[in-house]
Amino acid sequence: MNLIIKQKENHFELSGFLTRQNLPRFQRRFQDIFQKHSEVKVNIEGLRSIDRFGVMALARLHNHALMQEKAFSIIGYGSKELYEEFQTEDVLVA
Repeated sequence: MNLIIKQKENHFELSGFLTRQNLPRFQRRFQDIFQKHSEVKVNIEGLRSIDRFGVMALARLHNHALMQEKAFSIIGYGSKELYEEFQTEDVLVA
């Protein structure tokens, strides 16, 4: 269950699995990302699986962008759970 993160400037492509097991890798890669970029795009089309911990990690990243007034986009076809999470009016995760 590998997670592969490819980066080109401020554009990140995720492939593989974004799950509880590889969440530390995701968190390390995106730690302080908004200090380096004012806009971040994450393409999730290559993800084969994402669990609730992965959804929460993306929601936290979204919240950090909002708090720092940075642009954050998730692009590509993804899981139904992720789509539903971001359809709510306020995405707040502790």
